[in-house]
Amino acid sequence: DILTWGGNDRGQIGTGEEPYWRTNGGTWLYPKPVLVQGEENSGGLVNITQIAAGADFALAIRSDANVFAWGANDKGQLGLGDTGKNYKEYRTDIHVPDNFNTNVRYTPQMVLKGASASQDEHLDHIISISVGDAHAVALRADGTVWTWGDNSYGQTGAETSRPVMAPVQVQGVYNSGALYLENAVAAVAGDQFPLTAVVRPAYTQNEAGEPVISGRTVNAAAFGRNDRGQLGLGAAYTGYLRVPYATQVVKGAQKTSTYSSRFLQEIVDIAVGGVDDEHGFALMVQSVYYRREVWDASVDNGPGVPKGAYVTRTHSLRDNLFGVGDNSVMQLTTASKYDLYREPVAIHVSSGIVAQAAIGRGSTAYILVGNGTVAAQGSNSFYEFGNETNTGNRGTVPLLYRAMNLAGGSRSGMASVYQMQQTTDGLYVCVANRANRNDVTGNLYAWGVRNKAFSGPTGANGTYLYKPTLMTDTTIATPAADPIGYRGGIMSMGGGPAALHPGRRGLPDHVRRGQRAR
Repeated sequence: DILTWGGNDRGQIGTGEEPYWRTNGGTWLYPKPVLVQGEENSGGLVNITQIAAGADFALAIRSDANVFAWGANDKGQLGLGDTGKNYKEYRTDIHVPDNFNTNVRYTPQMVLKGASASQDEHLDHIISISVGDAHAVALRADGTVWTWGDNSYGQTGAETSRPVMAPVQVQGVYNSGALYLENAVAAVAGDQFPLTAVVRPAYTQNEAGEPVISGRTVNAAAFGRNDRGQLGLGAAYTGYLRVPYATQVVKGAQKTSTYSSRFLQEIVDIAVGGVDDEHGFALMVQSVYYRREVWDASVDNGPGVPKGAYVTRTHSLRDNLFGVGDNSVMQLTTASKYDLYREPVAIHVSSGIVAQAAIGRGSTAYILVGNGTVAAQGSNSFYEFGNETNTGNRGTVPLLYRAMNLAGGSRSGMASVYQMQQTTDGLYVCVANRANRNDVTGNLYAWGVRNKAFSGPTGANGTYLYKPTLMTDTTIATPAADPIGYRGGIMSMGGGPAALHPGRRGLPDHVRRGQRAR
């Protein structure tokens, strides 16, 4: 099942009920979790493996690798082939506010396979989804990338500026000769600019100085809005506000990438976001291990053959985080007064190697370090650091336990945590869990602006969580067979309309990344 809560002015809660204007305070609001309905109100939407939430819509992948969508559809962001009925014109029997003029689907519908597909042909073999403000990006099992929805800035990879009503396959990397983008291993959507991680050939030079393929690497390719340089394409694209084709991210400050290349390589994690449409930025995590072809003059090539040959050496590095785009509040680096970077800049984290990066609907970058601590940098005006102050642009989130995953919401952050403990025999160390009579592992903490979505204790004025606060779901009863009241199991989370996917025995075990908290 999926539980959602927060705003429902566009049907994004997915209850199967038509959105209605609540009389208590005049808000479209569900302050407590409710169940997302299945197709045509057929009970709860079940067997879900991933969910993602945009501004006013949501997507979910079912275990059969089909995709469901619900909520606003005025820009084709549900991938149903059309925008559907205008709600204000459709419901003349109730009061609908003047600013409510979007097209909606309040019950989950299956995303179509493409523009020419019939209503019985649906997008399939999808292994991950990500959403922006009003567009979606899906990664297929065969390594292809599919997009649909708003295309004002080319964020679907299509040259037209009109909305893309049904999924289209993203074309190949610019100037690569490939018809379509292939071998993708990740695809992440910002508000108006997606980034993808693509496996591509790695090159070195032979003795004649000619390029030869010597392995494989993971490049980043981007398309969409580029006014703040958030695509990382370099100075050559300074005047390009709209880039409607996948283009490789240049390496910028990366100096230890795999082999010789002018493109960013060995990428293992990508995060995109920004406080609004005009301040996009991205973070990219490089593998801490890299290989490089070097000349070794000591190699013995046999009798009569001069010594020396190129050999592959494996190295490790410390600074493995790079950022690009808006830097107006120093969310990327304080080392310069530049308010934006069009090429990746290295981000130094003093406490160790970076394991994961996260950005939400804000100007704060969250960085999960290998030792389980969470660094925050950029805006702290809305208590985004969770350190009970709203000043400074660098800090550490004071979590009670080590983090194993994190995400950014709308001017807020969240993390699931774990705790190490000694085994009962005193001989080993293990992760504290329910079997060890400890429910710390997988607990969800949140801080910053509450966004009408977090259900935990509030700050003094009810607007902020000044420090990391344990989130609980009071709608799920504790099973009688589980008397210790275990409420962990959160493995990943996100800042859309905050949806929970309860696993067996009512344990919430999957909350996926969106872009805007409610």
